[in-house]
Amino acid sequence: MKKWKLATIAGTLLISFTLGSMAVLADTNVVTEQDGVKVFVGAVSQNHAFTRNSFIDGRTEFIMENGAENPQTQETALITFNQYMTTEAVDSFVDTLGNCEVKQIFLGIPNVDGRTIIGKAGTGTVSERVAENFDGMIEEEQDDDMKQELLNYKNNSQIFAITIETTNATIAEATQRDIVDFVDVYNYPNAEQTAQRKNVPISYVAVPEKPDNSN
Repeated sequence: MKKWKLATIAGTLLISFTLGSMAVLADTNVVTEQDGVKVFVGAVSQNHAFTRNSFIDGRTEFIMENGAENPQTQETALITFNQYMTTEAVDSFVDTLGNCEVKQIFLGIPNVDGRTIIGKAGTGTVSERVAENFDGMIEEEQDDDMKQELLNYKNNSQIFAITIETTNATIAEATQRDIVDFVDVYNYPNAEQTAQRKNVPISYVAVPEKPDNSN
């Protein structure tokens, strides 16, 4: 019961969930259903092996073209790192990007399934927002075992991805950083056209992949 509770903690700023059920929805990261079109941003592994590199190359080319043709247009991007990062290291990375807003922070304990998403609101740094969210949850939790579970996650989890809102030029620059594994944007023209043609809504869900291949 306690493990279930830890895996399903949800709030306006922090949502925990297991990815496993999402990773096998389709052979691509765009799923068209009767009630809408869903785009799983940043998802790579569910693509067939022979299409993964072409998918990544295609998305990177799209980002670079947008950076050159519409450099100041604002866009939301998911940045997946090629290793786990401390909050301080992510703060330094964000600082080098210049004017951008961090929208989501993805954390996980290395080599352990499960992940936590923190929506970064307000003016604090990534480090401050992560600490504030965990401290708030620990303070409100009445069960001692759960407090220890949350404290363990606070002390041992690290960041493997973030979503940011910034210019196309900055996003294009981020794709070139050594620490970055993959950058994807909340902009899929073909999916948008499909949704418009079918007169259904489109939704974007960030599904970054962890550097150790755990779920």
